[in-house]
Amino acid sequence: MQMGQGAFGTVISALDQDGQMIAIKTIKIDPKFQNREADIMKKLDHQNCIKLKSVYRKKADEGEVFQYIVMEYMPTSLGKFLGNCKTTKRPMIKQSIKHYAQQLFKGLEYIHSLGICHRDLKPDNVLIDPKAHTLKLCDFGSAKNIKEGDKSTADIGSRFYRAPEILLGCTHYDFSIDIWSAGCVIAQMLLDGNVIFAGDDNNDQVVKIMNIMGCPSEEDANSFEHPLPWPTAERTTDLTLLFPPNTESKLIDLLTAIFSYNPKDRPTATECLKSPYFQTMKSSLPFLKVSRGNFS
Repeated sequence: MQMGQGAFGTVISALDQDGQMIAIKTIKIDPKFQNREADIMKKLDHQNCIKLKSVYRKKADEGEVFQYIVMEYMPTSLGKFLGNCKTTKRPMIKQSIKHYAQQLFKGLEYIHSLGICHRDLKPDNVLIDPKAHTLKLCDFGSAKNIKEGDKSTADIGSRFYRAPEILLGCTHYDFSIDIWSAGCVIAQMLLDGNVIFAGDDNNDQVVKIMNIMGCPSEEDANSFEHPLPWPTAERTTDLTLLFPPNTESKLIDLLTAIFSYNPKDRPTATECLKSPYFQTMKSSLPFLKVSRGNFS
């Protein structure tokens, strides 16, 4: 059964020899493209990262080579779950958002400690089990080990979740681009599945950010290389007005810090986990039933 399809391959669910559910990602090998996914996943061993079971390659009759990545099974993606929230107009409960956000940062803290930047964090690349309220990062097809001073492509990630420096063509970036993306994912949970910054192209995406976060100071605007110019835009709202009235002020404070234009001003994943927002966690949660929709 097909579970999803991304830029780098398709994912199906299946049963292994022991009758356990697994997920299998099929990737067509392109000699001109360096796919690091399997190598990255071999390094991962954390409860908030999808677990690699095995990886192998097969040659098709036409001569094409396919890679098969066998992973643990998770019921759905956060993207599909949020799509259901949006369709049914039933918001996520606040404690569920907090639990998922905490696990999101724990996963990022772990991969960043290994020097790995995900570079394509979005709801579709986050797997969840709504009954158990567990979350795991997945789809490491764009992930890369990065070090300070490394040059990397700016043509990475999905537009709605790209940090300003990526949108403006910066090729020397760090783990803070994942933190920005995580902020966008959390905001989307607060907004019942609606994207917080939804631009028509990279330039308009920066405009949409500026409409909410205001214009950067001269210092922030020049805090990273940007081959592309900053657009002109005005602030039309802010996070306090944008989110539901019952949104915790501590979460708004955290997201305000995350959505800093200067990458060095954004909190690390470890610092996010120390936010006062996470100091009031409930140990258990009721099962969140959004609808009877199909999450497969």
